[in-house]
Order: sequence, then structure tokens, then C-alpha cells
Amino acid sequence: MVNHILRQQRLKASLDFLYRWDEWFSRLTFTLRRDVHFSCTVEGMLQQVRNQAMRRSLHIRTTVEGEAIVVVVLENAKNA
Repeated sequence: MVNHILRQQRLKASLDFLYRWDEWFSRLTFTLRRDVHFSCTVEGMLQQVRNQAMRRSLHIRTTVEGEAIVVVVLENAKNA
């Protein structure tokens, strides 16, 4: 059980380092393109975007346009 938790923590830390979450979420709108900003599936990245928004207490709207994800930051959930 401890090994599983440590593995999850390492994976989370590596994903935080791999992507520019702070930079992207500092904007009100941003577009992430497959093979430019990420290499996993669009569905996988969409889930990561949602998870990161939740970690930051942000409300977002996402739209998938082919191999791109458009993210609009609606508001900070703490101030809603």
C-alpha cells in the first residue's frame, strides 16, 4: 500500500514538472495541441486539465477541436 501511494506521488510530481500548468492557468484562455503541448491522448490530457483546474479551485470550460483542447478559465471557485 505504501509503495502504491509513493508511486502515485512520484507520478503526480513528474506530471506537474512535465507540463506548464502555472503558466497555462495564469491566462483566461489557452489552447493545448497534441504533439505540441502533450503527447498522450486528447481524452487523457482533458482529464489532466480538469484535475489541475480542480487543484487550483478554478472553474473551467473545455472544448475539444480535433487534436486540440481549448480551455477557458471562468472563475476562481473560492471566490464564486
